[in-house]
Amino acid sequence: MAQDESTSQRAERIAKALESHFDEARHQLARQFALAQDGWLIEQTEMPIFEELNRLKTKAQEIGLQERIKEAEAAFSPSGPTRKAARQGNRRQ
Repeated sequence: MAQDESTSQRAERIAKALESHFDEARHQLARQFALAQDGWLIEQTEMPIFEELNRLKTKAQEIGLQERIKEAEAAFSPSGPTRKAARQGNRRQ
């Protein structure tokens, strides 16, 4: 975790990245219910809802992983360890 970022800050950053995808899924689910004919609600919504929630699950995992990868990449210096740190690692005691 980034040294100055708390767990709640990390969660908020990831939630913000997920927000539009959840909104899109919510509207898609509502549309499926609105389009279903009377007496056929479960029959006409079960698979579309299952598929939409699976898409959302996959997207949430992708975004969560991407955010964590970005965080890990930002924690490393692009030039590698500093000379001082490299020298300290090579010392024999």
